[in-house]
Amino acid sequence: MNLHPITAHMPEERFWGIIATTLAAAAAAGDDSDAQDKAQNTSLTALLSELDWQDILAFENRFNALHRASYTSHLWCAAYLMCGGCSDDGFDYFRYWLISRGEAVYKAAVSNPDSLAAIADPENDDYEREDIAYIARDIFAEKTGGAEIYEYLSPDERGYPDITFDWEEDDPATMQRLCPRLYAMFWE
Repeated sequence: MNLHPITAHMPEERFWGIIATTLAAAAAAGDDSDAQDKAQNTSLTALLSELDWQDILAFENRFNALHRASYTSHLWCAAYLMCGGCSDDGFDYFRYWLISRGEAVYKAAVSNPDSLAAIADPENDDYEREDIAYIARDIFAEKTGGAEIYEYLSPDERGYPDITFDWEEDDPATMQRLCPRLYAMFWE
């Protein structure tokens, strides 16, 4: 196997189609969120296992591009409210969760983070999915005899853009201004 870096991104339609299939598997698992997460992971593992190593890299490049594009101050405010606080790592895991929710939820939230109030549950503060971020890495390693996926990904999707926070955790009014519905659900 002649491994080399792949800079191509899986087309969004194909990427979101894969995520939609995994969401259907999650929905079929019933109402238990842990069972849904497990079913989604199992489905994603099966779907990625069918791809060749180049397509797995293209999938991961798209995943990373979406993760990077969601690195915004307003979305971090939403994550802070929904999760009862949100560290750097927590924001990464929140954005993995966001991608796992599918195209419509992701795009609405990136455009208007307060739109997450439509799917949020004030009794839940578990909006993180660290586990889903490692599935492509693990499948790639299996297919390539242990190669590290990070050595072959597009360098364009590494790191994060600079953002300026326009809210402060010590000033709730700034969070209320950005995400009024989420603030009402989770803060008040």
